[in-house]
Amino acid sequence: MKHAAQFLSTLQTYAYPTFGNWPVSDITADDVLKAVLPIWGIKHETATRVLQRIKKVLTWSAVARYREPLRSDFWDYVHGKLPAVSVEEKHHEACPYDEAGALLLRVLNSSASDVVKLAFMLTVLTAARSGETRGATWDEIKLTEKVWEVPASRMKAGRPHSVPLSDGALAVLGRVRALSDSKTLVFPSPRGVKLSDMAFTQLLRRLEAGCTMHGFRSTFRDWAADQTDYAAQTCEAALAHVNEDKVEGAYLRSDLFKKRRALMADWAAFLESSAKGYDIGHTVEAE
Repeated sequence: MKHAAQFLSTLQTYAYPTFGNWPVSDITADDVLKAVLPIWGIKHETATRVLQRIKKVLTWSAVARYREPLRSDFWDYVHGKLPAVSVEEKHHEACPYDEAGALLLRVLNSSASDVVKLAFMLTVLTAARSGETRGATWDEIKLTEKVWEVPASRMKAGRPHSVPLSDGALAVLGRVRALSDSKTLVFPSPRGVKLSDMAFTQLLRRLEAGCTMHGFRSTFRDWAADQTDYAAQTCEAALAHVNEDKVEGAYLRSDLFKKRRALMADWAAFLESSAKGYDIGHTVEAE
């Protein structure tokens, strides 16, 4: 039953926005590409699963005579249009989402400094990039509005990004504020400067976690696709991915903030429940 639910969920997330309401007889190879290409280089494993599931549906539809039999070159055309995925794009190993809560507990119980632990927690809870967290400043954090406003100058796409802060994320920020008197950096190193880009890498290596910090963005995206009903646009907006479709991008200019707030609250609740009820915002004890 779980596999069946995941099968349907990935189609709902990635295929339905393109041709979910169409008769199967109208779906072309170019339509399949339109559904898969946006995530092919970003979420290659997920994209591969989506493609396989679309293929199963179309093949069955042809056998059941809901559409004409697929031409012999249908899938050759699709695969021929899909770009090769570079080693760099496949580099970031993700933690399976059903193991994420347990790994967070291991991080909290590790010998890393409290600031590193809390920075790690906020990065996972917000699905942010490591550099965004390490460079975060208190003037970006709007506690009253429960928003983290990351300026364009610190975003990969060069666009400002508003991050809704869940209760778990706010608890992490409250704890780190009590630990540090820094008026600028949220997560300062012992020398008062930005944490090293190796801080999380070294932590995960010591824990022999088999995943990367950046990979947690994939963990979040896999969870959202497999375990929630949020639209792909909402999930991609949470990751600050740029919509390459200019027409659709203009239509979604609102950036879906209210939906993203609900999504991130659900993500925090999932992490807490998968950590066997441990409060993600729990005070980190000083080493």
